[in-house]
Amino acid sequence: MILGDEDSSARGPRSQEIDRTGLIAGLLAGSGVMNPHPTNGHHGPAVFVEPSARRGFFDSLRLPEPKETLSELVTEFDLRAASLLPDVDVPMSDLAMTEAGTINVPHQGAFTLTPWAKQQLASRLGVRWNRWFDGIDPKLRAGEINRRLERDTGVVRVKTDCSLGDDGSFGVLRGFVSPTYTTVPDALVAQAILDELRHGDPKILRASQTDRTTSYVVQVGAPFHVGGPARVGDVVGGLLVRNSDVGYASLVVALHLTRLVCSNGMVVAESTAIVRRAHRHIDMRGLQEQLAKGLRELPSRVRRAAHVLERLAHHAVDHVPAVLSQILRDARLPQKLLPILLSAYGREPHTSAFGVSQAVTLAAQDASVSAEDRVVLERAAGKYMDRYAVR
Repeated sequence: MILGDEDSSARGPRSQEIDRTGLIAGLLAGSGVMNPHPTNGHHGPAVFVEPSARRGFFDSLRLPEPKETLSELVTEFDLRAASLLPDVDVPMSDLAMTEAGTINVPHQGAFTLTPWAKQQLASRLGVRWNRWFDGIDPKLRAGEINRRLERDTGVVRVKTDCSLGDDGSFGVLRGFVSPTYTTVPDALVAQAILDELRHGDPKILRASQTDRTTSYVVQVGAPFHVGGPARVGDVVGGLLVRNSDVGYASLVVALHLTRLVCSNGMVVAESTAIVRRAHRHIDMRGLQEQLAKGLRELPSRVRRAAHVLERLAHHAVDHVPAVLSQILRDARLPQKLLPILLSAYGREPHTSAFGVSQAVTLAAQDASVSAEDRVVLERAAGKYMDRYAVR
């Protein structure tokens, strides 16, 4: 579960890119890929990617193999960043959709939209993409979108990638953000955590990348045993990191607690997240100071949270389905997830607050639950647990 994360998504305008080129130059030198500096103009530096080095966009999001340590994850993030093209600020009216469904960006070319970028564009232009355009003539679709683009007087920052699109075309448009948006690279955050931990190379408990977010859990410290009637068993503390560079959500680094017997995890909600920043005007020194302070307090917070988890067994719950339904409403998640939560509860039925929290965190692992909703469910479990914390 995640402790103390209160989401504040930065959905919209573009931001100032934090330059990490120097940090990854060594990695890229022999890879045949050049990662240019970000640019605010319409003409970016040339980007060369060996054909054999190109991966499909969604293939590039799938980690080639599970990463066991944080340093391995840093390396993977750096290699992934090599395919990113410089951000450009573009008037919406200068963009155009082709009959093939790609978006033409001035001086850059045509790009395939990711599902998230398509959702952003539809929201901005006021269209219901699937309802309006399924089965429609591509020329009519392009005409409707282009009419709306021409009437839009705003400016957006366009985030693109030189990976292959699903249709094999070159170039993917990953998202639209505002011109004030600050990108915080995944590798930079992971390296900052690695630097602050100082001791060894921490284990990765899980990691996921989608077209919307990057999320992972880093183990911090050794597992320890929690007794009591709840049979919590061995638990281990960690940090959950959730980041997005396409305007989906804020940067969050939060205390995380994993129950090893079932791999259930929750975000510890006993206080505020270690880091929670919208992608605007982020300075890395302040971020590192927050990390250092949060890590100093982490061992005591983990043990406190583990004992709160055990105490949940002492609080009876009469109407578990109603409580689970309310948890979904409070988390602004759809009720269609309720059968998954009830099924999870049936695997470890315990008519108590402990049983409720475990149902939520076990359901979060279901294959049908997205990486984004998993984080929300784990946060919801942490907030529910927080009701029973003794201050």
